[in-house]
Amino acid sequence: MADCIRRNSVTQKIFDLEDVYDQVDVGVPAQKMTRLGISDVMVRWVLAMLDSRRCQMQFGSWTSDFFEVSSGLTQGSPLSPVLFNIYTADLVEALEHPGVVSKLYVDDAIVMSTAGTPTEAVQGLQHASNMFHSLTQNNNMASQADKAGWTLVTIAHVRTEAYQLTYGGEVVPPQETLVCLGVAIDRRMTTKAHAARIYEKSVKSLGVLRYAAHQQVKQKSLLQLMKVTVSSPLEYGLHICVNAAATAIDKIQRVQNEAMRIVASAAKPTACDALRFWLGVTSVRGRQAILAVQAFLSAMTTPSHPLHDDIRAREDECVTQRLKTVQSWVVRACEMVEEVCVCENIREREWVSKDRENR
Repeated sequence: MADCIRRNSVTQKIFDLEDVYDQVDVGVPAQKMTRLGISDVMVRWVLAMLDSRRCQMQFGSWTSDFFEVSSGLTQGSPLSPVLFNIYTADLVEALEHPGVVSKLYVDDAIVMSTAGTPTEAVQGLQHASNMFHSLTQNNNMASQADKAGWTLVTIAHVRTEAYQLTYGGEVVPPQETLVCLGVAIDRRMTTKAHAARIYEKSVKSLGVLRYAAHQQVKQKSLLQLMKVTVSSPLEYGLHICVNAAATAIDKIQRVQNEAMRIVASAAKPTACDALRFWLGVTSVRGRQAILAVQAFLSAMTTPSHPLHDDIRAREDECVTQRLKTVQSWVVRACEMVEEVCVCENIREREWVSKDRENR
């Protein structure tokens, strides 16, 4: 996104492959394994494993007869994710185009088209959309236009309704917010949408905590339940919400405060700082800073990390100079880290995690 903003305009599109796991034609990954140079013995072994599979269904005391399964990958098999990656690997390669970047995670794909003008960016994304549809058809994959979404991010003031994008002959309307892998991306890059998403998910989790407290579950178990049901969704992608309004973060903090009161059976006037000290809970803003620094250090010390080269080049600082209202979480994390150590001194293997006893 930093590169996109530097080049003025970017379009993003997210594709969701429908039930791909169950519809894989076993012959397709076998052909791709051969093209990748995998030995014929291994290919035949995989085909033998996927051939003549028999299943039966059970519901209560009723059990069906055995029936054969001729397509799809075996759910729960450790080999299935590997075969699925082989099955979909050429999607990303085939979408390569000037200004177009694509990423694939299991059955979710995100494509970004970057250009100097919104029109050129949309044209690049349309080309990628056509290629993606053609590839899914050739590989017997199903994807629906109503599950695909796109948005236009630009520093210029433009109306997204003026641009049209199609997928499989169907018009896909632009959206203000896209959700990919649970992270909401809004076209203004304010992270306001993701902060609202975090708040809604964490509020729903309070009901589980209240029910457990009503059942007189022990405080230690309640605290663990709070970490799983409230803190976990509350912290997912929290570090990217550096541009969210203070009121949005305060709303999330109130959810955490309510969760602590439930765990401690504390009255409303009880000071939240006292509850955090008693339960060993860090404030939302504190966790936001910690998560940002952890992600930053992970990218700095891992050469294979997608953000490693960008962070090393410190290119992300250019974004803050251009967009005064939008600051990257990387820049904030870098500022916090440099209060302790100069970022240039952080190298792979020199920075390792320590047990709590050694910290």
